[in-house]
Amino acid sequence: MAQLQSITKNKQVGVVQFYSILFVSRMFAVFISISEIDYENLSVTDTVFKICMSSVLLLVSLIPLYLCLRRDTNINVINRASVISKPLAKIIAVMYILLFLYITVITSVWFSIFLKSSIFYNSNINLFIGMIIAGAAFCAFWGFETIGRTGFILACVSFALIFFMVVLVAPDFDVLNLAPPFYEGFKKPMIASVVEAGKFLGVSALGVILPSVKGKAVKGGLILIAFSFLVSGISNLIFGGVIGEFGKSQIFRFYTVTMLSHFSIFQQLNSALSSLWVLFAMLLIAYFIYLAVFVIRTTFVKRSMVRYNVIIAAVCYLLTIFFSANLQRSMYLITPEFMVGMFILMVIAVPLLVLILQTINERRKRRA
Repeated sequence: MAQLQSITKNKQVGVVQFYSILFVSRMFAVFISISEIDYENLSVTDTVFKICMSSVLLLVSLIPLYLCLRRDTNINVINRASVISKPLAKIIAVMYILLFLYITVITSVWFSIFLKSSIFYNSNINLFIGMIIAGAAFCAFWGFETIGRTGFILACVSFALIFFMVVLVAPDFDVLNLAPPFYEGFKKPMIASVVEAGKFLGVSALGVILPSVKGKAVKGGLILIAFSFLVSGISNLIFGGVIGEFGKSQIFRFYTVTMLSHFSIFQQLNSALSSLWVLFAMLLIAYFIYLAVFVIRTTFVKRSMVRYNVIIAAVCYLLTIFFSANLQRSMYLITPEFMVGMFILMVIAVPLLVLILQTINERRKRRA
């Protein structure tokens, strides 16, 4: 316990840098959004509702984690579990490690499919993906502070990119391309809202890495959710009003907007945009590799960070090659039901369990 506290006590990044990483994660999902995992293929107006409602659900889902950490943000969920039971803490640590590995894999698989489907057109890009994962593992070795600073820069770039695109395509916005809200009923958008919240698995990192963040974490989280909602909602509305129902037939809707022949400036900047998306993917892979290694080194054995980085990167690469071989296989990895289940387990259930057990333990000590 003392060892864990001494490791997490030093604040490494500011709250702005930390939430910049999560913002990049959110924008990466917007850029490389696969329409097949959107529940029942919603209309544009229902998609905007989905984004709004999922933000509310996400905010509510973080309440157990907030209650668990509010007394002392220098101690994470695993630390608190170790006070109750060391075996329980190790089980939770393993769950976090597997979760971060899972997020790393789906990020690389997601990006690999995007490259094959939209840029390299079914070419063999295994070597290229391997280079990205290797670069991410190298970045993870330099630590959380470096990842945080890079995340802040890329968050600014991603926001500028979306703003730039919205301004350019806005003149072609046609309200007739938008279907009435809830045209096909209210049930599908509500289910899609739950799925959308479940796809934001990156917030689970708050339970592990928050002690390394300096600043007002709660305020930063509220700003992140609100800002992400505004950027995602407005961009989806504008882009949907431009491409209309045609977007439903496209695997990657956002990329479709950039590559429409009418917007020739995007075709000229295709290489630059692709480079940015590579940086986004590399940052997120590096971030979750770092988190997995962080949990391993602080909970189990504190050995060379390079060894764990290499092992996790190798596992991630092999799983990426397997699941990205075809789109149908990858869909088994990112099924909405599984992602929502993971979200409920790691973002809600684990912090809630630790909170309940901690409260019971404290009451017993008071009575004694």
